[in-house]
Amino acid sequence: MPNPHSISDSVQEPLELLYRNGAPAVSGQLATPHFRDICLSKDSQDICDAMLESAEKLNRPIRSEAELNLYTDVHSKVDDLVKAIKALQVQERQPWHKVISQIGEATEPMRNRLERISDILRRHITDWRAKWVAGQQREAERLEVKAAEKEAEAKYSDNPQKKRTAKLEAKQLKAEAKALKPIPAKGIDTEKYYTAKITNRQQAALLPQEAIDMEPNDNWFNREVKARIKNGERFNERMFRGIELSEQVKVRFHR
Repeated sequence: MPNPHSISDSVQEPLELLYRNGAPAVSGQLATPHFRDICLSKDSQDICDAMLESAEKLNRPIRSEAELNLYTDVHSKVDDLVKAIKALQVQERQPWHKVISQIGEATEPMRNRLERISDILRRHITDWRAKWVAGQQREAERLEVKAAEKEAEAKYSDNPQKKRTAKLEAKQLKAEAKALKPIPAKGIDTEKYYTAKITNRQQAALLPQEAIDMEPNDNWFNREVKARIKNGERFNERMFRGIELSEQVKVRFHR
């Protein structure tokens, strides 16, 4: 396995392309000619200006058959000149098309390989994080149940010493459960979200139209469940009549 420090250091070095069998150039600098101004030649400009002047004089409704012939002739010549300019553009751009293609051939295979391994690593990280979060949640729930048991023991105990001990233990268990809340790791975070499934269409139809169309609107339920939890309500699969909810965990990547 490569040393992660050496990989990190190598990424800091600037990437560049090697240009061979051509004029010396360095990737990242001006490897191609740069012009302060590009314009038509004087003769070409004069031809285009003359054509525009002639055509613009005809920018009015046709009044006779003779004018129709004139308009048709000038229109044909204008279109021929447009075609000539398009051909000039193609002709002048052609030499660069090969260079652009070569740049793609030089970079895309490696980029594709790196993107594939990035997707694979992301999937492994996502799977691990989801399992880890689920484990933390199960343990937190176990501790909360024990804390509730200790609180009940403290409430109903007649022994003052046992009451104090049970209260302290319940407080400690709650603190341990709270500490198990998932926190962002380097480059990743987790977010709970909720999906819904209709179990009773008659009851589900009583929910707002935004929540139910032909199928449940998971965005609506996700928003509503989070709002209820924020207000102190505990998540329950049957929080909405005619709907069965499930809690999911997704991983978010950030920089």
